[in-house]
Amino acid sequence: MVSPRRHHSREAGLTLLELMIVVAVIAIVAALAAPSVGAAAGERRSNETALDIVRLARRGRSEAVGYGRAHLLQFTAGANGQFALFRGDSNRCNNANWAGVVGAGCTAANTACRDLVSGDVRSTPGQQIVISSEDGAAVDICFEPTGRVLWRRAGLFSDRQGGPMTGGGVRFNIVRNGGDGVTRRILVQLGADARVLL
Repeated sequence: MVSPRRHHSREAGLTLLELMIVVAVIAIVAALAAPSVGAAAGERRSNETALDIVRLARRGRSEAVGYGRAHLLQFTAGANGQFALFRGDSNRCNNANWAGVVGAGCTAANTACRDLVSGDVRSTPGQQIVISSEDGAAVDICFEPTGRVLWRRAGLFSDRQGGPMTGGGVRFNIVRNGGDGVTRRILVQLGADARVLL
């Protein structure tokens, strides 16, 4: 009597070779997508930085009215630039002791510092977020509770600083170095709300 042949059915699953091919394909796709993902993340950080600066200017204007004290939006030109918002000790820009208020910096101990947006914080090792003013210089913008907005490069605050404000406000640029990207321009207007131009 002849015994019937046993058929060994293959169990469901992947062989080692099939698994290695799948892993290799995934690695190739990930390597091709990595630069695009990095560029998209850099663009997102640039966009968020621009919107945060606009929010900071709007906050300075609204808190000046809400607290009845002048608020200073200070742009410091540096490696990557930064904005800090300070609450003054007076309702007038030129009467506030800004040297004392700003001198303590934006630390946890300085309650006059309301908020900070820094290009250093937004940068990654491969891509820098650089914030700069239109002419590359530091500038202070002061919001009074009456709705009046003044600015200065040095000395006292005024609305003219020796000449008219071209464009109706101060312009800032947000640029992502280390990659291609769109330069965002922000306008902090003296007579209206801050906004992103591009």
